[in-house]
Amino acid sequence: MESILGELQALAITCAGAAVTAFIAWVFTRLREYFDIAQSDSNEGEIRRAALTEAGKLIQTGGIADQDRVIQSVSKVIADLHGPITEEGYDSADIKDMILGAAATIFPPAGLLKLLK
Repeated sequence: MESILGELQALAITCAGAAVTAFIAWVFTRLREYFDIAQSDSNEGEIRRAALTEAGKLIQTGGIADQDRVIQSVSKVIADLHGPITEEGYDSADIKDMILGAAATIFPPAGLLKLLK
């Protein structure tokens, strides 16, 4: 009997969490409509994903410490996403910072292992 009550309690908590999440999403949708805020069509997510991909490649190949390889990766991201990058107002230093930031925050154990070799 106790296990059934535990399962019911877990189910009730899950349902309450889903209801609160749905309510918050509804409130923010209404606030966005009330204040006439348009959804952002920013390209920043696409640019950050490309920087993250390049950071992963650099860490996997051990090229994160080589400035020439980092610059090549920056050039590749800029060449692939030239339009979105200029629309967002980023320059090569920003892209380099995104790549190095992703390497430092997303892949720190891999980077640490490369330094220990």
